[in-house]
Amino acid sequence: MNKFKIFSKVFCFLIICFLIFHFTIWSLFTKYIFDIKGVVGDLGRMSYKIDSLYLRKNINTLEKKHINFEEWNNEVIDIITIGDSFSNGGARGKNAFYQDYLETDLNLRVLNIQNIEPANNYMETIYLLNNSKILDELKVKAIIIESTEVMLFDRFSKLDINNTIFEEKDRVKKSLKNTKYKMKDLDVSFINNLNYNALIYNILYNYDDNAFFSNCYISKLSKNLFSSSVQDDLLYYRKTITYNKSVNKNRIKILNDNFNKLAKILKKKNIDLYFMPAVDKHNLYENFIINNKNNKNTFFEQLRLLKKEYRLIDTKKILLKEVNKGVKDVFYSDDTHWSYKASRAIVKDFKNNYLLDK
Repeated sequence: MNKFKIFSKVFCFLIICFLIFHFTIWSLFTKYIFDIKGVVGDLGRMSYKIDSLYLRKNINTLEKKHINFEEWNNEVIDIITIGDSFSNGGARGKNAFYQDYLETDLNLRVLNIQNIEPANNYMETIYLLNNSKILDELKVKAIIIESTEVMLFDRFSKLDINNTIFEEKDRVKKSLKNTKYKMKDLDVSFINNLNYNALIYNILYNYDDNAFFSNCYISKLSKNLFSSSVQDDLLYYRKTITYNKSVNKNRIKILNDNFNKLAKILKKKNIDLYFMPAVDKHNLYENFIINNKNNKNTFFEQLRLLKKEYRLIDTKKILLKEVNKGVKDVFYSDDTHWSYKASRAIVKDFKNNYLLDK
């Protein structure tokens, strides 16, 4: 009986400690990441660094909006856009879609589509639309293919991109209508496994730039370039490190050749191909990193030198001008994605390159 009482007391004590721990860490850190009325970026969720958060609400202040394929009503399309989260409002917050700036500022009809089966990448999806005659039906003038920089080689530096890929038109249309871009939000209670990470990371970031095993690195900048509580911390994704090491002349040449091949095919139909590699956050800010230990990224510098049949939307050159002017939050402090300020600058530059003579 005495043993049972001792066990019960110990058990209750442990339960109380358990609840106190979770409630305390939840109140200090985790709730600001997962239980707040606002958007928290992916790097904020990886790092639990609440002093680097840029809380924002999903709002659209632009007059016009792009459409998705299920909204297409047989009107002529000026531009098709296709890409990853950068093309699908991944940063969320204010005016999350760069396509809406194309619609509003340039008065262009923009159709955003997703990668569809059986295509393995965005290029193959465009080939599929071309071979099934859907591009003819849309009467499109230009196509923008976007990709986050760290995924460029996985997607486009391939020798086996299938330019003869084909499906019947009706099947392709059905796929375009039914394929949606999905973003997941975690529904987290105050008792959760994330509380352990929140405590451990906030301790270990004092000793290592990625808390030894976090997917988010933190480097100190020489200028205040963000509007978060800490304005000179650069949060960036772990995959950036391995990507920087993989940048080489041969992979860039293969990528460029593949875009040139697609551009030549599209030119036969008077369609301009634009390639928009979304500059990696670390790449954009690397000149401001104090004691930068990572490999210097020369992707854009090497790509600029190559002959192109397509048009390069050089997001590094465009956005670096903004950063050099001292513009804060070109990228969100807590996110791998750029902000509406970047979208606005990119479309302003695009306006000077897009031809309206067709």
